[in-house]
Amino acid sequence: MGLTNAELRTILKKHLHSDSTISDPTDLNYYLSLGQERIVHDAPSSLGAKAGSLTLSATGTREYSLASDFYQLARQPWIATESMDLEVLTPGVLVDEVERLNDVPGGVPTGCCIVGYSASETRWRIKFDREPDAAYVVGYFYYWLPAKINDSGSTATSPIADAGFSNLLLWAATMLAREHNDPDGAEQAFKMYGAELVNYRAYSPYRPAHAGVVGGWERRAPSRLGSHYSIGS
Repeated sequence: MGLTNAELRTILKKHLHSDSTISDPTDLNYYLSLGQERIVHDAPSSLGAKAGSLTLSATGTREYSLASDFYQLARQPWIATESMDLEVLTPGVLVDEVERLNDVPGGVPTGCCIVGYSASETRWRIKFDREPDAAYVVGYFYYWLPAKINDSGSTATSPIADAGFSNLLLWAATMLAREHNDPDGAEQAFKMYGAELVNYRAYSPYRPAHAGVVGGWERRAPSRLGSHYSIGS
């Protein structure tokens, strides 16, 4: 367990030399939340991937909402009953190959596209290249954005701090809080943030079960289906 939000604020206040223009806890929580967002932007995979799913309607609806904390797809979505991955399309390809057709094909979707963020639903939306003819279940793994930092319920601690990277979060928040009133201090905090980020990017919640890359090939942990390999990145 890493530092609590209250403990993070205590140290952040010292980093900011008790700047009287920054209130405690409102502004300190605000900068810690901004720092959390910056870390996810710079290293989205280090918190691990979450699993999500959605059921396509047999009525032909093609657009659906993704998980509320969705940030990026971690891999191609899939339809297990069809034993197939879905191709992730760019908006241009979706328009050229599907949207501009007079009649959109029906059946099992073969591709999908992240089409934008819905402000009314506060969720990202995904659209498929076929009008579903059955209630297909689409699974997906995604990188996620943690909830804003406060002191209630599940947000009483940051998952980044809980993973053992409280110092990274503190320097990210310090860097952002100092930008307007203390440019020199912001630059110093940026260097400290960069040094901490190196270790965070190297962190993987899948180790040690996930073996390293050897000779360009990556051996994954054995499963009941047997060992399998893939090209290392």
